[in-house]
Amino acid sequence: AFILVIIASLLVVLYYSVIASPRYVSQMQFVVKQASSGEIGLAGLASFGATTPSMRDALILKEYIGSREMAHALNEKLAIKSHFENEQWDWFSRLSYNSTSEDFIVYFKDRVLVKHDELSEILSVEIQSYQENYSLDMAEALMEVSDNFINNLGESMANQQLAYAQKDVDRAFK
Repeated sequence: AFILVIIASLLVVLYYSVIASPRYVSQMQFVVKQASSGEIGLAGLASFGATTPSMRDALILKEYIGSREMAHALNEKLAIKSHFENEQWDWFSRLSYNSTSEDFIVYFKDRVLVKHDELSEILSVEIQSYQENYSLDMAEALMEVSDNFINNLGESMANQQLAYAQKDVDRAFK
């Protein structure tokens, strides 16, 4: 059994020192805040499930960043599927050339990690790629797509609230 452990350890060391392709990581952190929100800190109530609009938006954005839509948006902007399928990367870590859309999404979720800190309301995103500047390009594109998504979401919600208020005014005057 001891010899098997030694052999396995040597194989791992050999893989990481000779075969494995380098991975580069870009990290970014940001806070989602509403421009006109008069939010009051509810730290005590937050433990009972109360959330602020900004926290709600941050959680929505967290799910969006790890979604199929984000993967396809980044693929349209930067051809990330081709980057991950490139044959110059080692066989064990690259995305297989004939991968399905589902394989690509799973692979994407393994390379883009999102965490939300509920106390500080900070979203942390870690993006991995095989080239040093490519992960930075992915991070910038992800930020641009996320910004557009959250702004469109906020605008849509504001328009719905405005339409609802207009209906109330119209009913009041009838």
